Amino acid sequence: MKAGFVRQVLILPEDFDENLSAGKPAEIGLLIDGSDALAASSIGRLQERLIASFSGRLDPGGRPDLVRTRIAFNPSGQSSLTIIPGLMAIVLMAISALLTSLAVARERETGAIEILSLSRLRSRDFVLGKALPYAFAALLDGALILALAVLWFHVPVRGDVAALAVFSLLYVLAGAATGLLISTAVTTQREATIAEVLTTFLPAFFLSGFILPLETLPPFLKGLSYAVPATHFIKIVRGILLKGQGFSSFIVEAAALAAYAAALLGLSVWIFSRRRAVPR
Repeated sequence: MKAGFVRQVLILPEDFDENLSAGKPAEIGLLIDGSDALAASSIGRLQERLIASFSGRLDPGGRPDLVRTRIAFNPSGQSSLTIIPGLMAIVLMAISALLTSLAVARERETGAIEILSLSRLRSRDFVLGKALPYAFAALLDGALILALAVLWFHVPVRGDVAALAVFSLLYVLAGAATGLLISTAVTTQREATIAEVLTTFLPAFFLSGFILPLETLPPFLKGLSYAVPATHFIKIVRGILLKGQGFSSFIVEAAALAAYAAALLGLSVWIFSRRRAVPR
């Protein structure tokens, strides 16, 4: 459950069947992963229906008398413990992608980018010079969100903060790379804003597990969700803050974020180089 392979554990005491047959009190234990409050609530309701259906097929004297439910990682069932880590992912992606795309679009509107194109500045240096400042600005916002989450909403930090910082850097670089790629396809700041909302904010909001559990999505959308960086980062943040997981638990997610950032940064460098090579 801590590693995320199961969402629920059904606990049947050793004498459960014997007590049912003898008409004695029989208890059932449920342990549910509470790192996603919405999914935990859905699992709990589904399990209650399954147990009620099971009990309905038994004699009145041989039904389970009590179902003891425990919510792991979030015993009180606070929705804020689920929402705030997800909100951190949404805000970081929106800031890093939007600020980067707006900055380059503004330079395109003013003609400053044309001057840079004629300079001896290498395309790689230009792309990194645009991505890194806004990535670090997003990291500062992330630190502020985390501080407010801990001090105001009492969100626990059970895992390695250093691991969270490293994963957050990969995530905001992926966001900045997305913003750079958007800026290569638009000419105005208005277009950059609309494109950012459609390509980063909405997918991060609806396809990342922030609002709807991934298990409830249709197969196509569920497959598409793994191409959304926020899907991997939300899993990382919830795992580190609520479950106490560390670096080794998120190798796959870190590789996905690093590949996403590297691919988009490389594509942005290639597009900018091609545009510089075109005679004007």
